[in-house]
Amino acid sequence: MRGVLLLTILVAGLALPAATTAHNTSWHWSRVAAQAAIIDDGIEYDDGDYLDVTSATCFGRGTPFVPKSGRLKGYRLYKHFFCRMRGYDSNDDPMADSGTLHVTGQHRYVWS
Repeated sequence: MRGVLLLTILVAGLALPAATTAHNTSWHWSRVAAQAAIIDDGIEYDDGDYLDVTSATCFGRGTPFVPKSGRLKGYRLYKHFFCRMRGYDSNDDPMADSGTLHVTGQHRYVWS
């Protein structure tokens, strides 16, 4: 039991910097930008496997930023997205997965 608790604390500690970094940026993305980033980049897992994403659906999480002027006027922009995706793994087998995208900059994000 003690080992499980320690592992939980370590995993939570590793996830915290990613989420904290996203809060320190002024960048917000649209749902479409989040989906495009995942499809363009794919997902690389810690074990070395890779998901070549062919389709993704993302939903903004948290309080949206809604610009009052400019070309994105009225759009809901977010720093965090829950995303579901489909694609093929490194063995070309069909695969589906989901996770959270955290915006860390204009063209940067982390995945958890």
